[in-house]
Amino acid sequence: KALLESLTFPREDARLRNVSPAHRETCLWVFEQAAFKNWRDATKVTDHHGFLWIKGKPGSGKSTIMKTAYDRARKNRSREVVIAYFFNARASDLLEKSSLGMYRSLVHQLLKALPYLKDRFVEHFLIKEKQGAVDEWTIPELQNFLIHVAENLGKQPLTAFIDALDEGEENDVRQMVAFLEELGRVSIQNHVTFNICLSSRHYPHISIKKGISLIVEDQPGHDYDITTFVSNQLKGDEGLQMEELRNNLCRKASGVFLWVVLVIPILNKLYDHGQVDAMNERLNEIPEKLDDLFAEILARDTENRDKSILLLQWTLFTKRPLSPTELYLAVKAGSESLDKWNLEVPAEGTIKRHILSCSKGLTEVSKSQPPTVQFIHETVRDFLLQKNGLANLRPTLGDTMVGSSHDQLRESCLRYFSKMDDPPQSSHGNPRKRNRMDASEHDKARDTVSMKFQFIEYAVIHIFDHADAAESGGVSQKAFLRDFGRETNTKLRKWIRFRNLFQRYQVRRYTPEAKLLYIISEQNLSNLVRVLTKDSVDVNTKGERYGNALQTACINGHERTARLLVDAQADVNAEGGEHGHALFAAIFGKNDIIVQLIQNNGAIAPKGMLHKKLLTTIDRGYTLGVRALLDAGANINLPAGSDRSPLYRATEKGQFEIIQLLLSKGADVNAQGGYYGNALQAASTGGHNKIVELLLSRGADVNAQGGYYGNALQTASAESHDKIVELLLGRGANVNAQGGHYGNSLQAASARGHDKIIELL
Repeated sequence: KALLESLTFPREDARLRNVSPAHRETCLWVFEQAAFKNWRDATKVTDHHGFLWIKGKPGSGKSTIMKTAYDRARKNRSREVVIAYFFNARASDLLEKSSLGMYRSLVHQLLKALPYLKDRFVEHFLIKEKQGAVDEWTIPELQNFLIHVAENLGKQPLTAFIDALDEGEENDVRQMVAFLEELGRVSIQNHVTFNICLSSRHYPHISIKKGISLIVEDQPGHDYDITTFVSNQLKGDEGLQMEELRNNLCRKASGVFLWVVLVIPILNKLYDHGQVDAMNERLNEIPEKLDDLFAEILARDTENRDKSILLLQWTLFTKRPLSPTELYLAVKAGSESLDKWNLEVPAEGTIKRHILSCSKGLTEVSKSQPPTVQFIHETVRDFLLQKNGLANLRPTLGDTMVGSSHDQLRESCLRYFSKMDDPPQSSHGNPRKRNRMDASEHDKARDTVSMKFQFIEYAVIHIFDHADAAESGGVSQKAFLRDFGRETNTKLRKWIRFRNLFQRYQVRRYTPEAKLLYIISEQNLSNLVRVLTKDSVDVNTKGERYGNALQTACINGHERTARLLVDAQADVNAEGGEHGHALFAAIFGKNDIIVQLIQNNGAIAPKGMLHKKLLTTIDRGYTLGVRALLDAGANINLPAGSDRSPLYRATEKGQFEIIQLLLSKGADVNAQGGYYGNALQAASTGGHNKIVELLLSRGADVNAQGGYYGNALQTASAESHDKIVELLLGRGANVNAQGGHYGNSLQAASARGHDKIIELL
């Protein structure tokens, strides 16, 4: 269950759900098209290897065609399994626009559709699950499983629809397409019916050796769809004048459905105002290119220009998708005088109309839950960013357009946050001294504040993210940080109280005395860290969970932040915090670069903590960390007051690479101690064949006595590890050695009913 759930991620099907359904009587031409029929013809699979690639201009309606084909395949299927993934460049989550997200989603869909695959899936990946937690998925392991599926699917037909490849990162998509080609070849070799339908713009061009290509705007059926849509949506009578208008509209569209969708409301508005004669003239004025149309839509209506630009900036640069209410409040906070607006929120319909008006129809509310605001099409984002559409709207943004935009969003967050009263008293005080009753009150207070002030959580959580992005984009945040972090200023204390209110885990909440440098170091806002360290801030101030800014950067693996702090003379040997020392924090963060950074800058770890940290690092399987602790002076054998040597702990946990390191550094292979007596017995208990061989080759005493089972042979006999029993007997283990829980090995095997081992003994 844990493995299956780990494949999923929020909004993995958001793009698919948000693609508008085909207008009545449109997209049906696809199924009668020769290319589509050939793709579905199993007898011709060697000609195209199961590939159909639908290509078209931006806004031509490719995603709608793909969704129509996907829905039809699902409805018409008999034994066929149908899966899909729609890339989403408008998403804030990288998984929505990466091949890793696609692989995770497709594998999850396959496992749901074909339950018999679950056993094979678990066999492949059981090692990834530990106590309900699953290691991060990687592309190669998911690809390998898909190859396994293609080799063993038998007569089960499988069809995958993968939309909007151009919305992924180009190199990532190129590698993905190459893998899909390999998947097609494997399917043919194993006589599996596996069809893949891809869609993308014409650029970037990615070639495949075999496949069928279908160009949307070249199809008569697509032209008919546009004509049908225009006939149904454009207002007017059936006279010659309107017929000419419809023909001109379809001609100017040049196969771009989105262009038609945007132009028809402009013409319908004239019709509603009784200006029928002006409709053709207006159509002639409208640019034929989509980018030019966007520019005209935004430039023509100057009403609320500042709000429109701010709304577009929010939609472009928000750190996560905003709900309609959040976006409404964000724009309001950034564009109106604080003394002229209250905190009341209008009705949902009013907010949606306001957003539609401000964006001039270029944004929409998603159909996914919870609903968020997004651009109507990826071409709008392309226009605003890549075609300098936003910079042309506001020339003062200049070369720092991105940085200036983030600075405005940071200011919106600050203004909204400043308008709030302090949060309820239950969120104050020491965050590590709350009981269950306090936790319940905390949750209630958080929910109350979130309901009443719907933009406050985003404003508090992301204000520094936008400041960091603004600094990176060339807009200085020095004055903002100075003002916010001043001892005499209450803003930071107020921010901490709100931040604690929205932090679920008590251990991650800040004390009222937390310093700004610690906070932004923990959040890895390295651009802000650089500003503060150059502004005479004390980099060694102690306090909070990890002790100081350097330790929180180390434990969280923030390389650039850690380097900036070290360069600013942060003390690598300062003690305190959850891990006690920067070296220990870096080791627990398992980041090789940071560990070496701390070592190279004179780390001297406290001797009294080394053995405990060494055992814990061994448990975590971090070889470089073990080496670093040994270099720092950790005792490689059994220090006074301990009953387990590092070698024993490593064999108990099955850490082969660490065992090799310890033995190479002089660990005593026969050191006694621990529940099982020594390292060889610990390895025999766990059934670690390779480790047993390694220990014996390095001089482990095969007949050493001690521990719960008395010796290694009795251990392996009791735990039914017949291969290890054979190995030990071959190395001279005394089959009649007495001692241990069962008296001897034969009695251990007999007590446990291990017949094969009884015969061996």
